[in-house]
Amino acid sequence: MKKYWFIIETYVFLWKKESSVLVYNTLSGHGYTYNCTPLMSSFIDKLISPENLYCISIDEEFLNEPSILEFVNSMQTKFCGTLFDREIFPQKPIVVVPRVNISEDVERTESSDIFGDNVLRNLTDIFIELTGQCNNSCPDCESIYKQTCWCHKSESTLSFRQLETIFDKIKFLNVFELHLLGGNMFAHPDWNKLLSKFNEIPCKKSFYVHYTSFLNTNECISKLLQVTNSVIKILIDFANINREKHDLDLLSIWDKRFEYIFLIRSTEEYEKACNRIENGNLNAKIIPFFNSHNLSFFQENIYLNVEDILSTSWSKNEIFANQQLNTNDFGKIRIATNGYIYANPNYQPIGKWDDDYKKLIYNELRHGNSWRRTRDKQAICKECIYKYLCPSPSNYEIAIQKPNLCNL
Repeated sequence: MKKYWFIIETYVFLWKKESSVLVYNTLSGHGYTYNCTPLMSSFIDKLISPENLYCISIDEEFLNEPSILEFVNSMQTKFCGTLFDREIFPQKPIVVVPRVNISEDVERTESSDIFGDNVLRNLTDIFIELTGQCNNSCPDCESIYKQTCWCHKSESTLSFRQLETIFDKIKFLNVFELHLLGGNMFAHPDWNKLLSKFNEIPCKKSFYVHYTSFLNTNECISKLLQVTNSVIKILIDFANINREKHDLDLLSIWDKRFEYIFLIRSTEEYEKACNRIENGNLNAKIIPFFNSHNLSFFQENIYLNVEDILSTSWSKNEIFANQQLNTNDFGKIRIATNGYIYANPNYQPIGKWDDDYKKLIYNELRHGNSWRRTRDKQAICKECIYKYLCPSPSNYEIAIQKPNLCNL
C-alpha cells in the first residue's frame, strides 16, 4: 500500500480546540478553520505532537478517508501543507516547528539574586509627565490618559533635580524613545533649563502638546523645534473644541516634525478628523476613546469578528509575541508627576523615580500585571481558539470592563 509523509509548513501555525482546527499561514496572512471529525481529531493530535515535529506518515487507505482527503487537499491548495511520496522521499522530512523562546532574562528563576545584564534591553519607551499644571478643564481628563498616551492634569510636578537624575539614567539605557507630556509642559517652573537637558539625551524625543498650548505658545514651540531628534505631537480632542470654540485653522501647519493626534468618540468626530487631515494635508493619527456612552461606536467600529481575525496579517514573531507578551504595554514605563512609575496607569505603581530600573523591569517581567498580560490570562479569551491571532489586550478592555472586544 502506498505511503506518504504529510507535513505542515514551517511558516504555518496549527491549533486544535475541541471539534475545531485553526490553521494560520504567516506568508499569506490568512487563517482557515476546519470542522474536526473523530478521525481527523486523532490525525491533528499526531501532527501537533512535539515528537512528530509537524510530520507524520499516512498510508493510501487513510488518505482516502473523505475528511482526511479534504483537509490534506485544502492544506496543499492553501500552501499550508505538503504530501510526499515515501518511495521518492524515504527519509522523514525535518520540519522546524514554530515555537516561542523567551529570553533567559525573563524566565530566570526567582531564586537567583543576579539580574541578567540584558534585562534592561527590554525597556524601550519611557513616558515622563513633567508637570500636571494646566489651565484647561477638558472633559474626561481623568480617563483619557488611562486609554492612550495623552496629557493629564494633576497637582504635582517633577522637580528639575528629579528630572535631571532620570535623564542621566536614560543616557545609559537602550531606550528607543522618550515621550514627554504634561499637563501643560511649558508651565514647568524650570522649562528653560529642561530645554538644554533634552539635547543631551541621545534617543528620539516625542513631545505631546495639547493644541490649546500649541496655539498660545508659539515661542515655546519654536524652541522645541531646536531639540535634536525630536517630534512634536499635537493632541486634539473634538469634545474640547466644541465646548471652547477654539480656532483649528491655525493647526493646519505641515511640518515633517509635527504629528497631529485626533481623539474621537463617534463616527461624526471621525469624519471631522478625516476632513481636517485631508484639507490640511496633515501627518496624523486618529485614536478612539471610550467614554461610557459610546459603546455602540466601539461595537460597530472597533470590535473584531471572525473575518477580521482570519484576514489580519501576522508574522511568526508577532504571533510568538501574542503568546507571551502584551505588545501594547511591553517595554514601556510611565513616570507620573508624583514620582511613581507605572507599567500601565490602570494598575498600581511598580516603583518610584529613583529606584533601580533593572529591578523594576525584572519584577514586571516576572510578576507584573502589564507586560505579560496576554489572552491566555483573560477569562473568556483563554478558551478561544483564535486567541493568538487577536491583538494583545489593550486599555480599552479595561475601560469597557470586557476582556474580549470581539463579536465571537
